[in-house]
Amino acid sequence: EVRTQLAAKLRLTFEATKTRGPYFPLARFGTYWGVAKNANGTTVEYRMFEDMKARDVWRKDMRVKGLDVRVGKRLENDKEYEAVDPKFAATVTALVGNATGVAYQQRVEIADQIWQLYLQTLPEMSVRKQFLHRKKTAGWDEDALRAYGKLALHHAHHITKIRYGDLLAAHVNRAAAQAKGLADSTYADVVVSELRKAQDWAMNPTSHPMAQMLNSVGFLWYLSVSPAAAMVNMVQTPMSGVPVLGAKFGVSTASAELWKAAKEFSGVAGANIAKRAKTGRVFLDNSMKEHYGDRLRGDEKSAYEELIRRGRFDKTLAHDTAGIADEGLDRNMRMRLWMDRIAASFHNAEQFNREVTGMAAYRLARKARMTHEQAVDYASEAIQDIHLDYANANRARVLRHPVAKVIGQFKQYPLNMSWRVLRDIYVATAAPDVDPAMRKEVRKRAKVMVVMSLAFGGVSGFAGYSMIKMLADLLIGLLGDDDEPADFEADARSALAEMVGDGMADFIWKGPVDYVTGAAVGSRVSPDLGKMWFQEDSRGYEGRDQWLYILGQAAGPTVGGLGLSIYDGIDKASDGEYRKAFEQMIPKFARDLSKALRFSQEGVTTLRGDPIMGKDDVGYWDIALQAAGFTPAELEDKYALNRERKQRERDIGERRDRILSKVYQAADNGEGRPRELQLMIDGFNKANPDWPLT
Repeated sequence: EVRTQLAAKLRLTFEATKTRGPYFPLARFGTYWGVAKNANGTTVEYRMFEDMKARDVWRKDMRVKGLDVRVGKRLENDKEYEAVDPKFAATVTALVGNATGVAYQQRVEIADQIWQLYLQTLPEMSVRKQFLHRKKTAGWDEDALRAYGKLALHHAHHITKIRYGDLLAAHVNRAAAQAKGLADSTYADVVVSELRKAQDWAMNPTSHPMAQMLNSVGFLWYLSVSPAAAMVNMVQTPMSGVPVLGAKFGVSTASAELWKAAKEFSGVAGANIAKRAKTGRVFLDNSMKEHYGDRLRGDEKSAYEELIRRGRFDKTLAHDTAGIADEGLDRNMRMRLWMDRIAASFHNAEQFNREVTGMAAYRLARKARMTHEQAVDYASEAIQDIHLDYANANRARVLRHPVAKVIGQFKQYPLNMSWRVLRDIYVATAAPDVDPAMRKEVRKRAKVMVVMSLAFGGVSGFAGYSMIKMLADLLIGLLGDDDEPADFEADARSALAEMVGDGMADFIWKGPVDYVTGAAVGSRVSPDLGKMWFQEDSRGYEGRDQWLYILGQAAGPTVGGLGLSIYDGIDKASDGEYRKAFEQMIPKFARDLSKALRFSQEGVTTLRGDPIMGKDDVGYWDIALQAAGFTPAELEDKYALNRERKQRERDIGERRDRILSKVYQAADNGEGRPRELQLMIDGFNKANPDWPLT
């Protein structure tokens, strides 16, 4: 204990010795380094570069000046825990400091030299490097603001490690000790192993600039700026918030509090829009914005500020998918500034979700007689339960690798929702030793979730719809008539329309939201796990193309989806369809605007140019929806009918080809047309008079 305190005191003393008064941090940025020395071997300039080209230009200039130049690349493997143990360095300096027979000033100088040697052994990214004595060597980056940002970031990380590192290690060690006490610790050892790996990453978080860049491109391409993406994201509050809060406090009460908080947040957003209009600025500085918390008072304001302190409002999916939330310590400040602006609408929508949910949950908890502290804790947990935790530390370990981050860019949400749905099913039905009140709450939550999924997505948006459809199509394939190919979805919807009429069938099948707004919303907000994980093939790929489409889906939105879009665009350009080619190769928000303009001028056609909706059939509301990023519900229906027709044609064609193959084979064998084959031909002709076999 005494030794630890002494080591801490010595470190503080030595690190503070040369930094009294105003401190202006100096920094070098990049992974490529260069050292220029004069004829005497003295270092004249030492620089870091973010690309090789800039470094090579500098090397050429230094050689022109007659200097000896060495260049290289910083090693990636420079984890701090691989450096000299600070306790060892502190112990040595303590021994020197207590040595007898040596003058005090000499002891101080020797101890300082030892500590400086220790600091030099630390990795480049260590915050303690800031306390090395400056040698006044040229080459520091002139971007002072960036240097301050880097220093603040690293200091914050270092302080967090000091404050929580031992506590985190103690929890992991306690879990390991508990595992050792079990008769069979197989599964417990697996958990402890994962905890240690998570601890290692939390203490030394890493990322890769390429992964960040690709994630930024993916976000820009698919979600940025799009009003539809932001509005669809806001649906998560009623879709998930009402079931979670309603199961505990009552559906009507929870809905009322969510609505109240939503109106309050909307009032703040309206005030900020007015400020933008008045100042003529698209982006307001944070100091100019009005925040939801500014309109709260008393305990509510205190709760709001505490939730901010806990980071419940700002670690959102928008920043995660944009590559901001998981940059580690090597973040690019300029890139972050631009990505903050690009992600603004989507990020603000998620902030709406979290702040509205947090304040509604707090108020509900206080009404339920919880104390202020208990209500804040519950609100914090409710935000996590409803809107999930997208911090990189909460990722599955396999998704922390830079390659996995790119491939699984938009998979955090379906992964978390899959865990939620499957966990709720387990707790509600089979989990042993579950508190009866908890089991009852989970069952009620599941029931309300089903109701909300039907309200927003209709029958086709039901949580288990994909599984039902897959099983039904499998049974149809096994038991159905080959001469009359059937499709579960098309046949079920057709049967529903015959019973209740087309209008009511649309209301039931796609949900009230689609029916009222005319926008295809249900398919985008459905809690159905199949739709979350796999994007439906809307183009009817077959064979090799279908396999390439599946591989593209597996490769993630940036590498697979974007790559497929560019390939399709090039293919369209080669066919002379330059407008459609252009649309394939631009970000979604720009594509939506271009498609809206094309629909108003040419109507809607398939990729092959076949008409789907004429120009006069596309209304102004349909054009507005498409421009905002929504597919008009009527157009989605026509796309579905077109896919069904093409699939039916393919199935019939394949059946026809198989029968013809048997006819040719019988003829080659001199068998003529056996009765069984003729019956097969007659059955096909009866079922498909437009495709007769003669």
